Amino acid sequence: MKIKVLDWRDPLWSGTLTHLAHDIYHLPEYLYCEALRTQSIPEAILITEGQKVCLIPYLRRACHSIPAASAKVYDITSPNGYSGFLLSPAALEDAAFGPNAWQQFLHLAKEQGICSAFLRLHPSLNTVHPQGMKDILIKKVGQTVSINLELSESDLWSHTHKSQRNKINKGKRLGLIAKVKPFSEYITEFCNIYEATMQRVEAETSFFSFNRDYFYLLQKHLGHKLFVCVVEYQNKIISAGLYSECSGIVQGLLGGTTPEGLKLSPTSLEFYQTSLWAKQRGNTMLHLGGGVGCTEDGLYQYKANFSKQRHGFYTASIIIKPIQYKQLLESHSKSHNIGLDHLNSVQFFPAYRYKSNPQ
Repeated sequence: MKIKVLDWRDPLWSGTLTHLAHDIYHLPEYLYCEALRTQSIPEAILITEGQKVCLIPYLRRACHSIPAASAKVYDITSPNGYSGFLLSPAALEDAAFGPNAWQQFLHLAKEQGICSAFLRLHPSLNTVHPQGMKDILIKKVGQTVSINLELSESDLWSHTHKSQRNKINKGKRLGLIAKVKPFSEYITEFCNIYEATMQRVEAETSFFSFNRDYFYLLQKHLGHKLFVCVVEYQNKIISAGLYSECSGIVQGLLGGTTPEGLKLSPTSLEFYQTSLWAKQRGNTMLHLGGGVGCTEDGLYQYKANFSKQRHGFYTASIIIKPIQYKQLLESHSKSHNIGLDHLNSVQFFPAYRYKSNPQ
């Protein structure tokens, strides 16, 4: 079994993906854009044994709160979205390969000074999880919604809840027009609507890191895989949603609606029109995602109106160096005046990065 850490510029990363079912979250260019946004380092670990392959993309972050006397310590996390890990067909067929690969991953991570790892598993590509590994905590966070594009157009319509069909029909009667175009054609309009929407809803600080510079960086490196669905009313754009297209999977990334557009429910038409567009291009799935934090909240319930297809969303939390993890936790507790008992009980990993007020 061979194992190697890959830099995002290593052609072996892109080359490996040509043989694996994957999504935009696994592309090295996406990891690079995310690394600049989060001030981290984009890497992947490649584990191979003949035709059996495991690829784990991640962002490596420095743990600045470790006591100064200690050696440099890092942790790793998935980029925004669901990168998880990828396994080749041969790897999936060998029950022993997965556990052995994870042991190799843990061993190499420890050598690289990695204290902990947090991976968001892909809802449709990570249906097989690490089993029986005492060092890896697999947790189901919630469900996500996707539209099965292999259905006929009539079935796509019938699987859309009646309330949303009514909104779509009403929108069309009022003159709403939805169209899907390359992101480059509407990037300025999208940025304007997204920023205004985040301000209006008083979104958490993290949503503002998806700023204009970030979107232009995405366009530069991944423009051929990015599209925007805009909805117009009386020749004005009232909503815009950003989507990626990769290996048959279309992902709903981010979006927004103008104050004037709210009463017209343009997102209903946007989702439906995007599903038709994606189907016509030969894709198999339009993944809408879940609620905030993938909880089954109002946002999840809204998305659930557009399809009957569901996926479990899981995360993997791994403490690789328990002693250093404890040091980080104690340091964070003192510097942020948060009780250790509270940190140990929060549903956040790694707990030493928890903030009591995310705003």
